[in-house]
Amino acid sequence: MIQSNLFIRIAAYHSYYVDDICRCLQFKSGTVTDTLSKRFGFLIQTTANGFEFYNTSKSSPEPLLQYIFNTTGHSYFDFIFEAVDYHFYHISAIPSDWKGHWIYNSSNLVEDPVDKKFILKENQSDNKTSKHAGYIQIHFEDLISLLKTNSVVEYQIRFKAKATQWQYYIINNGSSLNNLFIKSDSEVEFDGPITVTIPSGQQALLFSSGNQLLPLSDRPGYKFSLVNGIPIDEEDIPKSIRNKIILKTLPSPDPSKFELIEIEGNKQFSSPMYVYI
Repeated sequence: MIQSNLFIRIAAYHSYYVDDICRCLQFKSGTVTDTLSKRFGFLIQTTANGFEFYNTSKSSPEPLLQYIFNTTGHSYFDFIFEAVDYHFYHISAIPSDWKGHWIYNSSNLVEDPVDKKFILKENQSDNKTSKHAGYIQIHFEDLISLLKTNSVVEYQIRFKAKATQWQYYIINNGSSLNNLFIKSDSEVEFDGPITVTIPSGQQALLFSSGNQLLPLSDRPGYKFSLVNGIPIDEEDIPKSIRNKIILKTLPSPDPSKFELIEIEGNKQFSSPMYVYI
């Protein structure tokens, strides 16, 4: 039985998910790592949100890595990752016209002061000819340095959720409304409403988060209610015209449905949502 010793772990996290676990990527060894693995017996084992890398040699990693460099000239391990489905691009914070890839390098990292993990800093390349979603390079020199105080070097890559301008198009199918507004359980305030014509030709009232770009999430992070009435509730106002909740919870955006808009000269994403009452 071959004895294997774990010495590298890489895990991916994404702020779009409530549990932060990014399960939408598939990791593989790159060309250099494949070559070294065949010759020196390294093994890669995928996990739910990343992978673990094992040494099956009788030598400890530090002298083995130095030997590999001296005999082959290779000075790093390389790994690649792919998006399991295109949803990953819809939920991630990337420029509107970006078609490049992510690059991570062990020479460019920060240490999380809480859990002592090493966070690889993101670099977005504009190279549109790349065959993969992302590349990771772990240099032997960096690895040897960290192995002096860590039996397993744990790296993390972290993705941010796309932030968009939330737009609610309220289509009134005959309800008697005095003064619609959106009530929030947070500090988010909506502009509007303004009357607009939607693609179907119908009139709608548009509420927008304006310059406030709100992050997408797989579970609602905000609670917005559609209210009919006035945005105050004084005691001397008759009960007959007090604020009335029309919809207790407005929907959250579908990441796959977005549009490009311009805010203060910058291209941004918007999330249109159509609400019929």
